[in-house]
Amino acid sequence: FTNTNSIEFNGTSSSIAISDDAAIEPPTAFTVSMWVKIDGNIPTSYLWSKGLNGDYWARCSHNNSNNGLNFQVRDSGGGSSFLQLPSSTFAYNDNNWHHLVFVYEASTALRIYADGTEVSTNTTSIVANANNNGQDFTLGSQNGASNFMDGFIDEFSIYSAVLSSGDITSLYNSGTPTDQTGNANLSFWLRMGDLISGSTLPDQVGSNDGTNTDGTVSTDIPN
Repeated sequence: FTNTNSIEFNGTSSSIAISDDAAIEPPTAFTVSMWVKIDGNIPTSYLWSKGLNGDYWARCSHNNSNNGLNFQVRDSGGGSSFLQLPSSTFAYNDNNWHHLVFVYEASTALRIYADGTEVSTNTTSIVANANNNGQDFTLGSQNGASNFMDGFIDEFSIYSAVLSSGDITSLYNSGTPTDQTGNANLSFWLRMGDLISGSTLPDQVGSNDGTNTDGTVSTDIPN
């Protein structure tokens, strides 16, 4: 396992789309892991999302108006749960690489981990299921149409389980991405700039490849 490249998003048109599939939207328990590098000057933008306002599975955005990272999960009946990580609590937008992890446990909790440590938690009014909305999953924008991210993403993965704090510490690996091959809970994994072929980012677990639009392969990586 070697990590040599990430994907840089330009803030105006860059996005990666992954076609709808049950493997990338677990209904009652999931963990989303990613490495990200953004600065505090970017406008409101989505790190990842599946769906649009009013019809989404889950999503994570940087909200410029309150300078916070917002994690939301929506159920099939229109209810939703919300968790915010203020940048004043953890400076995720300081133009350095950070490992961010988002955990959903049905009816129990939403959690955000940053660089191996749990930094924000909500255990109140957590939805009992995540909405299977039939829409594409996107990185770096909201549905490939708006709120484009300006920054870098590396090693994006989804797990169909609630990973423990120990698991997440191991994922962080003191600031260096680690090989996830063989992880029993891993349901989706894009190496981002590594292994890209043309516009295709191959899924390392199944066949849910990503399609890159205007993202640039970069040697700027977490290490």
